[in-house]
Amino acid sequence: MCNKVMVLAMAFVTSLTMLFAAPAFAQDYTITLKGNADESIEIGVLTTTPSVQESEKKVVDYKIKLHTNEFEEHFLSMRPFKCLPAGEKLWCYTPYPYDIKRQISADEVTDLEYDLIFVWKPKGEYGINLWNGAYYKLESTESGWKGTMQEYDLNILGIPPEAGELRPILKKDLHEASTEDHFFPFIEIKKIIE
Repeated sequence: MCNKVMVLAMAFVTSLTMLFAAPAFAQDYTITLKGNADESIEIGVLTTTPSVQESEKKVVDYKIKLHTNEFEEHFLSMRPFKCLPAGEKLWCYTPYPYDIKRQISADEVTDLEYDLIFVWKPKGEYGINLWNGAYYKLESTESGWKGTMQEYDLNILGIPPEAGELRPILKKDLHEASTEDHFFPFIEIKKIIE
């Protein structure tokens, strides 16, 4: 009987330890694109779960579930795109085409940035110009992350990265964007408070 109580007590302590060892930001977040005025559209939910790591760095795995009902289906330049109407432009989601770990930590969110790539096009044009890439450079906030659009040429992703190379988009490839010229130049990823 004493052994059974001891085992139950140890299991309880272990579960408490695991609970409090998890990063504080392991939960659900809304993903919202924002405009220069009050325009905003919630495009999905980011869900994080603690990752099993041997290092002491607290890392979480994540997945993104897009609100597909917010997007329109478009066939542009011989490919299907999910796009949001953005004033005189379409704001088209561009899933990152290569493998990434889908892990983030307090000071490393590059995988998440890669998973939130868009390309825009004027509504009246038939094709899509891959030069019009939108990359949101993220920084942490008290309730998640926020980001401002950087411009870059999506053609960079036309060639698969070499084996083991997980970061084909370099700092030199990103260019500061004029936020006034775009409908959704900002992104906010905010903790869902239950």
